[in-house]
Amino acid sequence: MKTTLVLILTISFVIGCGGGPKWIAPETDSQTAAQLTESTRTGLERSSGVVAPTIEIPDFILSFETEYKIRTDHPDSVHDRVEEIAVKYGGVVMESHDNRTLIRVRAGRQEEAENEIEQLGEVTDRRMIGRDLTETHYDLDSRLAHAVKARAKYLEQLELAETPEEIREIENELGRLSKIIDAINGRIRKLERVVKYAAITVKTHRGVKPGLLVEGLGYVFHAAKSLFIR
Repeated sequence: MKTTLVLILTISFVIGCGGGPKWIAPETDSQTAAQLTESTRTGLERSSGVVAPTIEIPDFILSFETEYKIRTDHPDSVHDRVEEIAVKYGGVVMESHDNRTLIRVRAGRQEEAENEIEQLGEVTDRRMIGRDLTETHYDLDSRLAHAVKARAKYLEQLELAETPEEIREIENELGRLSKIIDAINGRIRKLERVVKYAAITVKTHRGVKPGLLVEGLGYVFHAAKSLFIR
C-alpha cells in the first residue's frame, strides 16, 4: 500500500537521522505480544518473593487503524465479504451494523486484507491512523514491577509477623496489591490485542456518478426550458 509504505519510510528516516533506536514494525506481532506479556506472567508466577527480571522492550510499540469509505450498489454483499476477510486473515468481526463494519486482522497481514477490501467497490476515502503506545507500555511495565516487588516484601513480612493485628494488616496490603496487579494485567492484555491486531473500518454508501448526475440535470434543464418557450 502506498500510504503504508510512505508512513513506514518516513518514520524510519526520521529515527535514523536522529541516531535513535530502530522502529519496530507491527509485522513482528508474535514477538511483540510475547514481550508484552512476559513480565506479567513472570511477576505472577514469582510473586512468592522473587522479583520479575527486567526484559528488553521494543523501542516503539505502534498500532494502526484504517478507515475506508466505499461507494457500491451492493452494500450488503460488501459487508459480508469484509467479515469473511476478517476470518481469512486470522481476525474477528468487532462490530457490524447498517453501513459500517469494524474488523481486526493480524497486524502482519493487514496489507493483504486491505488489498482485498479495496477491490470490493469504489474507494472514495481512505484514512490511516497510527498510535504510539510505547509510553503506555513502559508505564504499565514499571507499575507492575513495583507492585510485584512490594507484594514480595509483604510476603516476607507475613512470615515474620507475630500478632494477629500485624498479620491482618499485611494480608490487607497483599489483597490490595493483588487487585492492582490484576488490573495492570488486564490493561496489558488489552494493549497486547491492540498491537497484535490492526483495526479496519469499512463504511459503504450509494452514490450517483458525476456523469449521470450532470446528464440528469441536463434533461431537467431542457424540460424546464421547453415549458417557458411554449
